[in-house]
Amino acid sequence: IEVICRQLETEVANKIPIGVTGQTKAGVTHEITSWHQGRIFEKGPAVRYIEVLERGRKKGARMPAPRHLWEWLKRTPKGQAYVESVRQKYYQGAKSRSAIGEARFLRQAAFLKARAIGKYGTKPVKAFSRTYRERKQWAINRIETAVNNFVRS
Repeated sequence: IEVICRQLETEVANKIPIGVTGQTKAGVTHEITSWHQGRIFEKGPAVRYIEVLERGRKKGARMPAPRHLWEWLKRTPKGQAYVESVRQKYYQGAKSRSAIGEARFLRQAAFLKARAIGKYGTKPVKAFSRTYRERKQWAINRIETAVNNFVRS
């Protein structure tokens, strides 16, 4: 059960996108509740973010604070590409790569992304439910094989 739970925990963590602080994947954990049962769940500071990822955001909801998106835009390749596209679209003549210029592009990109999230919402990732659906039969087969091997020996 421990091996199966550990592998499923890793699969769930790999399906979750990189969060603002990078603690999201570390927030996925498991516990063995009895000799024949275990569970995968979220824990720690990333619980709220994982819940938003799992359910998604509704269309027309309040937009998130743009400052919460700054780190994501700086850290992820997708975020960096978005900032660069904003820079090219809105600041074509601006060639300044100074810290002040980059901060301006980042603030503008964060505001536009936050506004789009508020207006259009986000799709749910469903990392937990999708992994459960995909790997349920695999886990049952692993347990049956282990029990049969134990009985034979």
